[in-house]
Amino acid sequence: MSSLRILVFITLFIKIGAQSGDDVKHLITQLFTTNDYVKQVRPNQNQLQPMILDLDFFLVGIDEVDELKQRLITTGYLIIGWTDEYLNWTSADFGGLYHLHVPQTDIWMPDITLKNGFTKLEKLGSSVIKAKVESNGQVTWMPFEVFESKCTIDITYFPYDQQSCNIIFVVWSSSVADVMVTLWDDGIKLDSMEDNAE
Repeated sequence: MSSLRILVFITLFIKIGAQSGDDVKHLITQLFTTNDYVKQVRPNQNQLQPMILDLDFFLVGIDEVDELKQRLITTGYLIIGWTDEYLNWTSADFGGLYHLHVPQTDIWMPDITLKNGFTKLEKLGSSVIKAKVESNGQVTWMPFEVFESKCTIDITYFPYDQQSCNIIFVVWSSSVADVMVTLWDDGIKLDSMEDNAE
């Protein structure tokens, strides 16, 4: 009797962790073809409710401070999360698959941009960045960028001056009635910050 229990336990354990390439293909077909996913549609069923974006910014480095041009160049990444109500599934139906990574170009993305960019206004991310999608519809996107931002620098009291520069992100073409941004925590995360002599 005890060997039968062990065999049943092992069989269940193997079945739970047995995700195959076919499971992934079937899931992608289900989400994007069968369900007729349209990435231009804000992914909440009730379009009268705003899409809630949770955002964190991690500063990796201060690459350059140009006093003459009034420019700050930094490197960093954002972690942006939201729920896509059209991208959810039952894990058990797909070999226990509870998440997958999809190109950011395949799903709805907020048009977040650096508001105080130095030379141009560009949407964050690139075609090589993938977003993590979980079975409950939770999407996590981590665009990594080099940011060139405007910064008013006053060197009147040099070398005893202190500078304060803002890095301002906005959802460009949506109002707060459509997309609302909340911060996971206050301030910029410096966990990944590399030392700089300046």
